Amino acid sequence: MKVKKNLDFIQGNFVDSYVNLTYKTVMGLDWVEKFCSGTKFVLKVDDNTLIDPYHLVKCLFQKSPDGDIENFLYCSVYKNQGPVRRTSDKWHVPEDELKYAKYPPYCESFVYIMSRDVSKKLYDATRALKYYWIDDVYVTGFAAFLANIKHTIMENGHSYKLLEVANISKNVKSSMFLLAKYEMFRAYWNNAWNDIKAVNNIAE
Repeated sequence: MKVKKNLDFIQGNFVDSYVNLTYKTVMGLDWVEKFCSGTKFVLKVDDNTLIDPYHLVKCLFQKSPDGDIENFLYCSVYKNQGPVRRTSDKWHVPEDELKYAKYPPYCESFVYIMSRDVSKKLYDATRALKYYWIDDVYVTGFAAFLANIKHTIMENGHSYKLLEVANISKNVKSSMFLLAKYEMFRAYWNNAWNDIKAVNNIAE
């Protein structure tokens, strides 16, 4: 009912499973391409990450007051990573699936920010790439490499912190995103959101 009432859910025609996360991400890029051509920035964020939207807007305004920045892919970057070959591992990738020993640099998947042109370039690149089930590697690694997109590494104060119960207020003041890596930490999101409002002088 909420889908019909609020029209704020986008659903793809594929099984919602862990190995299909790449389909979800590419579907999002496709949606932006078709329906959000006027936007300046695109934010990809996982559901275990709390956003400070006020901090986010300030950061983007500092990067580009008019929003006309290009080739902007802002994230925490993994470098010199490669496929896991241990068969017992959740991330196991056999050599016959991917022969490369190393991935290109890629974003940690929980959050990244793109300028509009990057979103389009990544989407176009995925149309020429063989499917790979690890979505952050596929989109921000292989597709970014094919599209010649360089990553902008998150800066201190404009990045993320792990949600720590003892340091919520401190972490809110020094980050744009709070990552609740373990589900039990989501119980403290209300505390974090109250701190976000207090830091930004937002009244109820």
